[in-house]
Amino acid sequence: MPASIERVAMKSRDEAFAALEEGKIDAFASDKILLIGASMKAKDPKALFLLPEDLSFEPYAIGMPRGDAG
Repeated sequence: MPASIERVAMKSRDEAFAALEEGKIDAFASDKILLIGASMKAKDPKALFLLPEDLSFEPYAIGMPRGDAG
C-alpha cells in the first residue's frame, strides 16, 4: 500500500526550502533550475536529493515589445 501524502501550503519557495531544512516537510516540488540554485545555498547540500527525472516540462518564453532589440 502506498504511503499517504499530506500537502502543505507554503507562501513562497524560500519558506518551503526553510521548512525542508528544518525537517518540517519531507520534500517539495519547484522549477528544477531554482531547486538546483537553492540546494547550492543549503546548510547541508549533501543532505538533499533531486529526482533525476522531470515531473513536468514548462517551456520558458520572453516577451518584448515589437521593434525592441533588447
